[in-house]
Parts: sequence; C-alpha cells; structure tokens
Amino acid sequence: MMRQASSPRNSKGMGTGGVSLLIIFVVLCAVIFGTLSLFLAEADLNMSSRAKASVEDYYAADAVAVRKAAEIAGAIASYEVPQTSGIHPNVHLARQLNQTVEGIMAEFDADSFTVRIRFNVPVDGIRTLSVVLRAGDGAADSLYAIETWSVVTDNSDFFTGDGGELWDGETDDDWFIDWDD
Repeated sequence: MMRQASSPRNSKGMGTGGVSLLIIFVVLCAVIFGTLSLFLAEADLNMSSRAKASVEDYYAADAVAVRKAAEIAGAIASYEVPQTSGIHPNVHLARQLNQTVEGIMAEFDADSFTVRIRFNVPVDGIRTLSVVLRAGDGAADSLYAIETWSVVTDNSDFFTGDGGELWDGETDDDWFIDWDD
C-alpha cells in the first residue's frame, strides 16, 4: 500500500495565515498601548506644569505678604505712644498704621484692646492670600501675632449660571407610576 503525501490542508498546527494574524494583533496591541502611554505622559506633564505654576504663584504672593508684614512690624516698632490723649494708645496705633502702610486695614478691637491688621495679596486669578495680624497686646517677644495666613478661593465665576431647577423632593403625578393599580 502506498502512502499518500500529506497536503498542506491536512497538516496539523497553525499555518502562516494564523501566525500572521497573531503577529498583527500583537503589533496592534503594542501600538495602542504605546499611544495610550504617550497621551498619559503628556497629560501628566501638563498637570505637573500647572501644579508647578500654582506653587510658584503662591510662594511669590507669600513673599509679598512677608515683606508687607515686615513693613507693618517696622511701623509698629517706630510707633510712639501719645502722652496727652485720653484715647487708648492702640486706637492711635491703628490710625498710624492706616496712614503709613499702604494696602492694609488696621482697626482697633474694643473687646481685646488690640489692633487687627488685615491685608490681601492676589495669588492668581481666583486665589488670594488673606492675612490677619494682631498687634498691641503688650507681648514683649513680638510686635504682632499672626491670626490668619491662608489662601481664599473666589468661586464667583463658577456660579454664574441660573442653576436651573432644583428638585424640591415632591414628585409629579404625570410621570409617577402607581404599581398598586
């Protein structure tokens, strides 16, 4: 008996078409994942750049606020208490600070008999560094105490729309389905 030669159709295993499809699939997956990685890396770079700019803006505003606080400390140190007045000396201190230091609001606090000094430094378009200092409390170790040194965000541009209609908790009978009927 003669053996027949096996034809390519009857061979077992993958042919060149199956291998080619597998290679095409693997290359396509590699290209897709590579492209995805590139887009994610670019998005991370953009976010890092914005975070860096935000931090730089904050520290620039912080440096301005520190210089303003030093200017206030100099004005407090050079303050001389008036001798002939029946008004509390810190009332005069508040007046002098308002006249000598630009961009602040100093006011006498009648409850604590101290002077509250407020000023703001813009950080960027929506953030402001808000500073509140307290002076005139008689503390020998410092000219002022920091009450607040914080960033305040202005969200007014965020809420510019009319807000639409909010659900008041009541249901409309037009669309309500009563399953008991």
